[in-house]
Amino acid sequence: MWPKITMLALVAGLLPLGAFAQSNDAGGGPPPDVAAKLDAARTDAKTASLAALGDDHRAKAQAIVDAFDATGSTLTIAAASSQIDAVLDKDESQAVLEQEQKMRDAMRAAFADSGGPPGGGNGGRGGGRGGFGGRRHAPDAGRFLLSVDATQDRYREAMRAERGP
Repeated sequence: MWPKITMLALVAGLLPLGAFAQSNDAGGGPPPDVAAKLDAARTDAKTASLAALGDDHRAKAQAIVDAFDATGSTLTIAAASSQIDAVLDKDESQAVLEQEQKMRDAMRAAFADSGGPPGGGNGGRGGGRGGFGGRRHAPDAGRFLLSVDATQDRYREAMRAERGP
């Protein structure tokens, strides 16, 4: 009798882990519903951020992002970000940073709604890998615009290069 009870308790304890693992079959990312919410938050932040810029500044920022994205570009995240920051006025920078915060809040909510940790995947500590609670850099409108407007593969590649081996 005890072996059966022990086995049932073990299976009951592992069921939530199995369900989460099934939702992550495609590559270890978040479940599809959470991924959709994260993508929507990013898209909304990009759209609102670009809408907050004047036409001339939007065109100049887009030209910098295009140069960053260009095949063979050696433009670093820091260089592209500072170029974008130089284009933006104070009000535009503030509006972009507000959109960054809205996106972070939406991402935290998406993880919390799915039953995940409130910090976005790292036990609520914020900051570290997978979390949306902290920052590795001071708030930077140019860097945020680059992160949401650049090709994600190119941006990730530049992030890896920035971190070093």
